[in-house]
Amino acid sequence: MAHILLIEDDPLLAAGLAYNLEKQGHTTAQAASGAEGLAALAGAELVLLDVNLPDTDGFALAGQIRQKSGAPLIFITAHDLDEEMVRAFELGADDYITKPFNLQVALGRIGAVLRRAGAGAEAGVLRIGALEVDPARGRAGFAGMPLELTPTEYRLLLALAENRGRVVTRQQLLERLWDSDADFVDEHTLTLNVSRLRAKLGAEYIHTVRGLGYRLAEEGGA
Repeated sequence: MAHILLIEDDPLLAAGLAYNLEKQGHTTAQAASGAEGLAALAGAELVLLDVNLPDTDGFALAGQIRQKSGAPLIFITAHDLDEEMVRAFELGADDYITKPFNLQVALGRIGAVLRRAGAGAEAGVLRIGALEVDPARGRAGFAGMPLELTPTEYRLLLALAENRGRVVTRQQLLERLWDSDADFVDEHTLTLNVSRLRAKLGAEYIHTVRGLGYRLAEEGGA
């Protein structure tokens, strides 16, 4: 089941969708404006987005959402012009549902997007608590926000994430971080990168196992 964010200024429509999604086992959050939607974005696994919002245009907001989150995005809107639908897909929308809509059809299409997103996750995205690492795209995110990492920090995080819950020795990490350009990472550089990565994730994620190496917590906790 997924956590779904509804950015919709029609309270009756938002409440009705939320009620039926929660009946299916999902959790929901509601936002009546673009600003509220961005504030509630962290942790969303799917975003349902209206175009006509009181403080912004939904198309402009979609661009901001795409910069901050990799969650699937579905437009639910009364705008039914072909050029607007094309614009939505160009912005990275996963589907476009026009109002008025049949509730069961809309729920089916939402479910289909979630299944596709889940298949992609099973294909390689590593999720540990609020942390996501996508090896295929070379990206990482935390609490729904992209993580700004150096190449060395990213390779370090990937090595730990692939072995989450298990100790990775310092020697194993040093061998992993010797990059394709033969830029050698020494003991001091490894320690420095671990410290920087820990500062970006939080101390509860990366644990030092004295005399051995490091371990990434399985669920983002101790």
